[in-house]
Amino acid sequence: LEDFAIGSNIGIIGHKKDTSTFYLDMFPQWELVEFPNLEDLHATTIRDYYFNDKWNCEDSPEDIFSEMCKDYLNEGIYRFMLDWRETETYKYLSGEYSFYERYKADWDDAPYPPTFVTVDGVVVQSGHLLLVRRRSYPGKGLWALPGGFLNQNEGVKDGVIRELREETKLKVPVAVLKGSIKHSKVFDHPNRSLRGRTITHAHLIELNPGPLPPVKGGDDADKAKWFPLEEVLTMESQLFEDHFSIINYFIGRV
Repeated sequence: LEDFAIGSNIGIIGHKKDTSTFYLDMFPQWELVEFPNLEDLHATTIRDYYFNDKWNCEDSPEDIFSEMCKDYLNEGIYRFMLDWRETETYKYLSGEYSFYERYKADWDDAPYPPTFVTVDGVVVQSGHLLLVRRRSYPGKGLWALPGGFLNQNEGVKDGVIRELREETKLKVPVAVLKGSIKHSKVFDHPNRSLRGRTITHAHLIELNPGPLPPVKGGDDADKAKWFPLEEVLTMESQLFEDHFSIINYFIGRV
């Protein structure tokens, strides 16, 4: 890399390959040093052999990883990655990775790439926001807006109310919930979900001030809880997918 050195300045060395390298343009204050692709090396390939079910076979994990990736990594990084495999964080990420691989494989025979439609409820009352904790992958253990996939026989408002009641056991009457919808917005960034093209219809539901109604996790949620709004705004790393951005959008309209 000596030929690409930039002295004592801070910079980014990278190879612009496709849309997955968008992050190289996120730091305009730093010089970008374009580097050519090396021997068709891709981080995607390394992640594939590091995280997915190819580890789960009769050969030792070290033998598999060594065969596929060791030549591309220096010894220190290689040993670190082997040791990190024993951590709980690795096991969690491996479970996430395997879920996404299986999820996408289920659609391999579809005649065209699928587009999923979901709904999310942003429920606010007395300075609090209602969140659920996800029971399973993807996002296992993360907090999220109550929501889910839209059924084929329902409108988006009906879908958001149904998912809200299923996942939080909120016993506010349906008519009151529908009448409390103040805003809605479609969030449709093509890369907002690792599951694939997922378009969500989010609805802001403002309940009248008063004591917070009891809630309890159900369906895909193992817990439901009211959080003070000021606390939610510190929870970005604990929230699923782009739910922090969705919350921020609507909180400015409460």
